Amino acid sequence: MLFEKVLQLPCHGVIAASIKSVSIVDKLSLLSNEEAQRANRFRREEDKQRYILAHALKRYCLSRLLNTTAAQLVFSNGAKGKPHCESLNAPSFNISHSGDWVLLGLSSKGDIGVDVEASDREVSDAVANYALTKEQLIDVNQFNKPHNQFMIYWTQKEAISKALGLGLSIDFQTVECSGVLGNSILEHSNETLYVHSRCSGNYMFSIASTVNDDLTFYALNSWTKAGLLLETMLNTPE
Repeated sequence: MLFEKVLQLPCHGVIAASIKSVSIVDKLSLLSNEEAQRANRFRREEDKQRYILAHALKRYCLSRLLNTTAAQLVFSNGAKGKPHCESLNAPSFNISHSGDWVLLGLSSKGDIGVDVEASDREVSDAVANYALTKEQLIDVNQFNKPHNQFMIYWTQKEAISKALGLGLSIDFQTVECSGVLGNSILEHSNETLYVHSRCSGNYMFSIASTVNDDLTFYALNSWTKAGLLLETMLNTPE
């Protein structure tokens, strides 16, 4: 399915794209001069590829939704650093990338935050103690694969923080979350958050939004001159 056929305003969805399945050769042209300069400063090729894919995807999708060009889009950061598009009627968006994956959340119905992490990544005790409450630490340590369980909590907390536009100013230990795959609802900072988490291979994905609406999860199969070819993924954890 082409992007233009399935994602139109009003929208509320997520696109997952792998650097292994999408060529970035011609995507650098979609970036602003500042973004292109930053991309070229990365020393590791994988970091460069993730950055280019994330920001090219952001500009392409927003320009199609707003019926403008990628070059005409202007972005700025909120008080806590969350980026937003300054165009009239621009949807909320959020980006995350880790390993092979780039995740882009788009919503014209409410604020959205996304996070993707490698679920088998080593986590130090210091990071675990920083992020999790005592109860959550106990929960993590009872699993045969504690890293996987930690990453459910971590990605949920990251997504919630980003949806609220709080960034690193938030105390992760104050963020209560379900720690389970699938859908959950919680309260933080006088806001109700609707959270969805799923696992795909060695990666954990979480999406948080301030709106209770069906979230469509797409995988990017290919990106050609004809546009983005998307595949709908079932809204259930793997």
